[in-house]
Amino acid sequence: LQGAIGIEQLRKLDEIEANRKVSKQTLERIFTDNVEGLRVPKTLDKADPCWFGTPFICDEGLKPRLVQHLEDNKIQTRNYFAGNILMHPGYSFLDDVRDYPEANKVLDTVFFIGAAPHYTQPVFDYIESVLKKFKKVYENAKKLMDISFGNLDNVDENLQIINNKLIQKQNRHDPIEMLSVQHLEAFIVTGK
Repeated sequence: LQGAIGIEQLRKLDEIEANRKVSKQTLERIFTDNVEGLRVPKTLDKADPCWFGTPFICDEGLKPRLVQHLEDNKIQTRNYFAGNILMHPGYSFLDDVRDYPEANKVLDTVFFIGAAPHYTQPVFDYIESVLKKFKKVYENAKKLMDISFGNLDNVDENLQIINNKLIQKQNRHDPIEMLSVQHLEAFIVTGK
């Protein structure tokens, strides 16, 4: 049975390869057009890869927020393979994980989205709509920080400060404070 499936897939190999390349190019454009601080690795001049996935390299602090947003919206992501494989218990005896800072950096900043050959325009449209929501929330949070803190130098730090203040206010159960928290949350989402 597996051999029969393999033979049929070999007949479609050129189509699968072409569709994967289109998926990769389309995802690359959608992501880089909508997410600031994201880049894709360049393909070597003489290479002609058939993309299994579309890798993305994030500026520091972006990956956790972006990946969470994608996963919350049913768009699956994957870490770039193992990252630092020494973090896995089965390999930890081989060496000290701290001796490989670049592997740790890859784990913290790189993820990929599958470049499936069966993606259609509605799939790409959905992914783009999810990324536009992320972009709007992120831009509005930056506006809020600019108003509140006067600069955008420490975006991640400022987001954490805002988040901590929201948690503190919500834990007090003060109706007046809750109203201001709701306004703040609405501003972050809508900009109003």
